[in-house]
Amino acid sequence: MRSRTIVAAVCVLSLVVMAGAGAGASGQGGDPAGLSAQTRRELIESLNRGADYLRTQQQPDGRWENHPGITAMAAAALLKQPGVPRARQMEVVGKSLDHLRSLAKPDGGIYENMIPHYITAVSVMAMVAGGRPADRPFIERGRQYLADHLLDVEVSLVDRSEFTYRLLLGRGALESFALIDPANTFLSRPQC
Repeated sequence: MRSRTIVAAVCVLSLVVMAGAGAGASGQGGDPAGLSAQTRRELIESLNRGADYLRTQQQPDGRWENHPGITAMAAAALLKQPGVPRARQMEVVGKSLDHLRSLAKPDGGIYENMIPHYITAVSVMAMVAGGRPADRPFIERGRQYLADHLLDVEVSLVDRSEFTYRLLLGRGALESFALIDPANTFLSRPQC
């Protein structure tokens, strides 16, 4: 249950920070984000409560939940929180970024053993948000790792917005990284 709470807090904090940044770009009148003073105050208070919770759940070595993906997402969310001095942000997430750097592999991936592409992507995102010059080589190697592991798939431009599954990957897309047995088809039922 604790893990779900931390993941939810990270997601909400990230979405609120990103939504605020996106709204600020819209150019609505008055407030740069188009928010009333009360809404802005409530939003900042909510962000502060979420950040306070994340700080209480952080382990002494900078990790959250013993999971590098959660660690990277929490660090990125805290680094993007508006109104917090950079020095204060780095006090909290400096060890987190150091931990993520310690996971770097010779091929540029940043992960422990599971979901390497996702962990590398969110780790690079956290390091970019941190802006530390020492992280730059890890960011560049991580980007190259992700570029080297992109899956190039042909996609139809047919409007699938009314379909249950908007993107279907066929055998041709999967054969580069998965074993395909054409004798076994339709092994699972749709979950819709």
